[in-house]
Amino acid sequence: MPWQPSRRRIVHAALAVALLPAAVRADGDPVAVLRTILAERLGLMADIARSKWTTGAPIEDPEREQALLAAGDKAAAAAGLDPASVRTLLQAQIEAAKVVQRRLFDGWRAAQQPPFPDGAELLAARRPEIARLSADLVPAFAAARAALRGCAGQAELAQRPVPRSRPRLAPAGRGGAGAATRRRPRWPPPDRPRLGRGRPPTAPRPARR
Repeated sequence: MPWQPSRRRIVHAALAVALLPAAVRADGDPVAVLRTILAERLGLMADIARSKWTTGAPIEDPEREQALLAAGDKAAAAAGLDPASVRTLLQAQIEAAKVVQRRLFDGWRAAQQPPFPDGAELLAARRPEIARLSADLVPAFAAARAALRGCAGQAELAQRPVPRSRPRLAPAGRGGAGAATRRRPRWPPPDRPRLGRGRPPTAPRPARR
């Protein structure tokens, strides 16, 4: 049975690569080519959102989505791919595009953003680019299919920024529960001789009379 990427995996991958700059497609690396197409296509969604915000058009566009899926079915048949795999890929790309647009709408709504001056022209300007990238998506997926069957290829497609490591927490007790562990100062300092068991010297007690 051919490997079928899950929609959730591809949505995560698409959103992750959308944060990358528009990179030059790596020659000879089909997975990198696929990731770059995903990034370039989602990179255009900000302009699509600006246009929809300005014209009042809804984010959802069922008619265009169905046209994209129908074109994907034809491209899958031409490339000898499983149509279900291609449909999953395209549906995940559609969902990722909506996520990007919804987040932008939420921010603009909170900031009471007025219509953008160039918003009305953006949709017509970006549609040809989106159509070109959508047409490139299925052949790129076909070329990367062999690499995506392996764990390394799937991990590369689903690359996401690695979160910063959190400081270790000390156990409950000294310093309070949840306090970050701190390194104790070294005693004696390197420039002083070590006395006894490494504890700081204490003043002699006065003799009792």
